[in-house]
Amino acid sequence: ADSEKSLVPLSITLPCLCFRSWLQEAREFCTSTFYIFLVSTKKDLIVDDVEEYKVKEKRAAQFAESFEAEYWSTSSRTGENVEELFSRIASVTFERVMKSEIEATNAIQETTSQLAQNSSLIRLKSPPKSKRPKKPSCCNR
Repeated sequence: ADSEKSLVPLSITLPCLCFRSWLQEAREFCTSTFYIFLVSTKKDLIVDDVEEYKVKEKRAAQFAESFEAEYWSTSSRTGENVEELFSRIASVTFERVMKSEIEATNAIQETTSQLAQNSSLIRLKSPPKSKRPKKPSCCNR
């Protein structure tokens, strides 16, 4: 059981320099903004030393915050926070897609409106109702 505890990635053994470098490259080469989720696993293995767990959780949250990331502590064995994490990812993705669609629709409407205002095309308008010819009485049936 003691050897299992040493496998817990909450100790942030991830080489920070590699992550920083990867994130810098991602931000440099990605054409759109993206969200970062720092996810720790095997939360269920840290049950003996609650104080150590709190310290590691705090460090992990601070690490995530330094990269403007969301931090999630999960356990695939117990399922703790797994569904919530995926729901959060789906929610963020859905919100982003909807905002993009709204922005695209607004841009199209704005462009169409500008084109119509600047157009030299002939516009046909319906005559006002009072000036429309009356239908013969034979057609009112």
